[in-house]
Amino acid sequence: MKWIEINVGISRYDRDTMLELFLKLVDSLVTKFKGLAKEGSSWHFLWESNPWPSTLRLRFYGDEETIDRIKQEFERLWSSLKASRPDLLVDYCYGSHGECGEEYVGEEDMYGSEGWKLVKKCLISVRKQL
Repeated sequence: MKWIEINVGISRYDRDTMLELFLKLVDSLVTKFKGLAKEGSSWHFLWESNPWPSTLRLRFYGDEETIDRIKQEFERLWSSLKASRPDLLVDYCYGSHGECGEEYVGEEDMYGSEGWKLVKKCLISVRKQL
């Protein structure tokens, strides 16, 4: 099992922009992920201010094949959305905590094994309420 972190820079941090991004990008990725995911897989998102001032950070955790397919699907969706709405998107990168080119491995080292399980559970719980 492994993680992938996708950082998506958007041009504006407003309700309409976020809604469009969720409908055209996030919903498709999550639907694909749910169809591929095996026991123990998870995903969550965060709004961050790096590497771009308005960054949607998506993280998926799953087996290697699932993560590879999510990456391919993201790149397909990105190309399509960038072509149809170049004003919406700034750029994207794979990274760790917004550091492009780094590999996200989770945060067990910061929270400890039990603490990281709790943090993941909280992130998943918040996601389920959306």
